[in-house]
Amino acid sequence: MEKIKTANFTAKDEFNATSATPIKAVKNSVIRVTDIMIKDKLPDENGKVETVGFLKAEDGTIYATISVTVIEQMLSLPELLRDGALDILVVPKTASGGREYFVLELQ
Repeated sequence: MEKIKTANFTAKDEFNATSATPIKAVKNSVIRVTDIMIKDKLPDENGKVETVGFLKAEDGTIYATISVTVIEQMLSLPELLRDGALDILVVPKTASGGREYFVLELQ
């Protein structure tokens, strides 16, 4: 996937994204999101490439996710963020097999 990011997701933010907080740390919480980035990680030792989404909060904290569901939702955020920060609720869901996953909900 080609890197997608909003204009104010800076080079410093991208550097700091390597040690981002996992999105599960803020489940059931609202994040005031100002910027996002979606990019592929470098291939692992098996050659697998993983896409990662990053949400930058108003306080500068960067949250990371590899959730395909959340990354798909994030694809529409650059357009929405043109009008300013968004309050986004991180909602946990349970798959039929019992696995927890997350979705984003605009507030």
